[in-house]
Amino acid sequence: MYTGGADFRKNIDKTIQGYAYAKNILKVDTQLVVVCAGGTTLQNMYCDLIKKSGLSLNDVIFTNFIPDSELNVLYNNAHVTIFVSLYEGFGMPIIESINCKVPVIVSNTSSMLELFDLSSQSLFIADPYSVADIARAINDAFNIDKNKYNMYINKSFEILPLFSNRMIQTELKNAYRYALIKKSR
Repeated sequence: MYTGGADFRKNIDKTIQGYAYAKNILKVDTQLVVVCAGGTTLQNMYCDLIKKSGLSLNDVIFTNFIPDSELNVLYNNAHVTIFVSLYEGFGMPIIESINCKVPVIVSNTSSMLELFDLSSQSLFIADPYSVADIARAINDAFNIDKNKYNMYINKSFEILPLFSNRMIQTELKNAYRYALIKKSR
C-alpha cells in the first residue's frame, strides 16, 4: 500500500513500475493500493503506465481521500507499505504504518533514513530511481519468513516513542531556543 500525495517527488510512477516488476517477473502475488486524493483522476493519469507495465487496472487500486478511521483499517490489513519518495520532509505515512505494526519500504535517498537512523533490519530500503531495486524490496517484504517479518515490525516499533507529542514538543522548543540564542549573538 502507498499512502500520501501525488506530486512528482512521491515517485508513484516508479512505485507502480517496481510493483509491476515484482508481480510479473518475481511473481509476487499481491495488489498495489494507492491511497490518495484524486483516485479516478490519478488512475486515468497512470492508466497507460499500468498497461505498459503488463498490469491490469485491477492490479493497482486507486482510492480517493480516505478518512483516518478507514485509513487505519487499510494500514492494519496491509502486508507492507511503500514510501519511496525522491525527497521527503518528514513522512507521516511511515509513522502511521509503523504504529499499525506494518513494515515499510523506504527510499535510501530521502530524509527517512536520517530521521529513523535505522538499519535494514527495521525498514526495507530501496533506491527510488531503480525499478529493479524497488521490486527487490517488495519481493523481500513478501518472501521472508514470519519470524523475520515480525522482527522488522518490532524493530521499527521501538522508534515510535521518538515521535510522541511530548518528544516533538521538546525538540521544537530546543530548536527555537537554539535559534534565539544564535540570533542574539
